[in-house]
Amino acid sequence: MTTEQKLKSYILDKYKSVRSFTQVIGVPYSTVDNIFKRGIGGTGVSTIIKVCNGLDIDVTKLAQGEIVPSKKDPDQESLDQGTDSSLNDRVQYLADFFEKMGFIEPGGDISDRDLEFSKALIALIAAHFKK
Repeated sequence: MTTEQKLKSYILDKYKSVRSFTQVIGVPYSTVDNIFKRGIGGTGVSTIIKVCNGLDIDVTKLAQGEIVPSKKDPDQESLDQGTDSSLNDRVQYLADFFEKMGFIEPGGDISDRDLEFSKALIALIAAHFKK
């Protein structure tokens, strides 16, 4: 069974349909359907994060072809709670970088969406370097 088939099966185990899952996570049905047809590899990072968060599965394991419930590590839990200053520093570093690159307005507040994306990006980078 391919990763995409496992993913679809897992979605259908947790939700009554793929369409209802896509409505919950806020991703177009066609985007998720393309994952099944064309593979996970060409899918955007933010979409994969939304899929994994919606299913509460581990992003790194999905990239390895496995569907495994996510386990929050202490760094991620701290990041979610906003208590770890070093992780908050990392988010600020990313915000500064995104500002320099023109992705966010200079001196502007970081939207909740941007903050969540930054947290997920940090988690993915951390997972990559823990290998």
